[in-house]
Amino acid sequence: VKKDEAEGLVKYLGFTRDMKSVYKRKGIVVILPSYCEGMNRALMEACASGKPIITTDVPGCREAVEESVNGYIVPARDSKALADAMQRYLELSDDCKKQFSDNSRKRAVNKFDIKSVLAVYDNIVKSCTESCQ
Repeated sequence: VKKDEAEGLVKYLGFTRDMKSVYKRKGIVVILPSYCEGMNRALMEACASGKPIITTDVPGCREAVEESVNGYIVPARDSKALADAMQRYLELSDDCKKQFSDNSRKRAVNKFDIKSVLAVYDNIVKSCTESCQ
């Protein structure tokens, strides 16, 4: 990373506890090459902040991305596929990148809004309760 940063290929932001300030920046794409997750809060926050996502095809990550709509999903442990997805994103037009961002925000509203999540849980509890009676 230090070498790539010195060559001007990436800008390493370092560690922060203030992700809100990071997500406010323009041009941010969230990349999470995970091997195993539960539902990933960082990816939900990235969607809510309207950030495109590149992540791996594992439960908890794949749910945050609709392929080629708000980001890319790559096989876990496949660094070449990850690099290819990053390259594809970089080659998108500014309009396409903006569309990815807008689609991430829409995905957050439609899939991760707490009211929607609670409604799903409520339906599950009701169906379980009804089937047990």
